[in-house]
Amino acid sequence: RCPNQADARIWYDFCFLRYNIKDFFGEVDTSFGIFYYNVEDVTDPETFNKELGALMDQINSQAVVPTNKGLGKGETKLSPSVTLYALVQCTRDLSHLSCTQCLAIGIGNLTNFCKNRKGCQ
Repeated sequence: RCPNQADARIWYDFCFLRYNIKDFFGEVDTSFGIFYYNVEDVTDPETFNKELGALMDQINSQAVVPTNKGLGKGETKLSPSVTLYALVQCTRDLSHLSCTQCLAIGIGNLTNFCKNRKGCQ
């Protein structure tokens, strides 16, 4: 609930809602974040972290290409039976530079807060 508040943000898995009395379009705000992660660790952290890093680099590069409209997604096989999926996205009101900076901060936080976890958002 957000009655009588000047700023509110709601995140769901596949959508985001926000209102504010100040213009926030095109502005990057990394001052607040919520991390949800799987409580289980991966069985092979070294391989997982190497593959996750490479996948994040790949999809980050996709997202900052203007024709991709801020979206990067991909997958990689960790084993014959395990596939790692990843997605990054910037809102389309962000400039190329702002998207790049925001994703760099987000990926850095992912590494810090979600290390070795089977899933994180």
